[in-house]
Amino acid sequence: MGITIKDIARMANTSIATVSNVIGDKPGVGKAKKKQVLEIIKRTGYRPHRSARSLVLQKSAMLGFVVSDLSNAVYVNVFRGVESVFRKRGYQVFLADSEMDGAKERDNIELMLDNRVEALVIIPVHEFKLGDDVVHLIKLHQEGVPFVVMGRLENFEGDFVTSEETRSAARMAQHLMGLGHTRIAFVGEDPDNRAAVERYLGVKRAVESDSRAELVTVRCPANSSVRRWASTVDSVLRMPERPTALIMVNDITAITAIQRCKAVGLGVPEDISVVGFGNLMTASVIEPALTTFAENVPGIVNKIVEALTRKIADPQCESIQSLVPQKMLRRKSSAPPPRRIKIL
Repeated sequence: MGITIKDIARMANTSIATVSNVIGDKPGVGKAKKKQVLEIIKRTGYRPHRSARSLVLQKSAMLGFVVSDLSNAVYVNVFRGVESVFRKRGYQVFLADSEMDGAKERDNIELMLDNRVEALVIIPVHEFKLGDDVVHLIKLHQEGVPFVVMGRLENFEGDFVTSEETRSAARMAQHLMGLGHTRIAFVGEDPDNRAAVERYLGVKRAVESDSRAELVTVRCPANSSVRRWASTVDSVLRMPERPTALIMVNDITAITAIQRCKAVGLGVPEDISVVGFGNLMTASVIEPALTTFAENVPGIVNKIVEALTRKIADPQCESIQSLVPQKMLRRKSSAPPPRRIKIL
């Protein structure tokens, strides 16, 4: 980990504010102490990020919100919730869409910081591209920039807030096994998508804990076209030993699965159960209504606001890493397995 302003303050036996004043060439620091701090900075090779420096030295009543993909309704609702709270506190909240482009994400963050926002909420592209570089986020944390990630990063010690995907997925599998399903498919395993990875892990653990149950794993990238998802579901439905329940990686794909089941003459849930994750608006109106897990947006907003408030007050405070439980919505798309498997 790189040298931080907190480390410089500790080595100089002084406060972070004093080090900040030295970096910013502000008055109020004695010559001897200023010399000591500058010598430590030179010896350690510490390089204060220009934006981190502006964050430490002044308050702007501005926040930045950098989102990986504004087409995601959950992210829009989280932004609205955070913006509403901070607007009442006199803040302006600026929004930037990275459009699933890591380079654009880095540019958006730099632009926000160059305009002296006090803190950031970042929903990283890494959530959907686990191979995407996150060095810039780790570096921001090391530099003491106040920010909160909505999501989860490997080797990241800063603040993050995310939904409890693994436990939710395990509960979904347990729900189906409780109905009597013993051959269950997880459709949408994708090693490059964090939510897909965690949901698969939860389902796998739950199924493996029941000696009677068997898991069929079907890989399909989360960003696949509707046509590819339809083809993937068709291949599952035509398996010689067809699963009696499909756990789809999200609601969009679950709705596609219900449509494909109907197209080949299978009733949902009479012949096969289908479940998803996300609770899209259409999940409750499709026929049959979809069993799913709902994101706890108010809970996510509350945790982000809590973390931001702490970081604005003290950028060096201990980080909080929050997993927000989701709510299961049992609807008509899941039921006990059929007594007789319909042959296609």
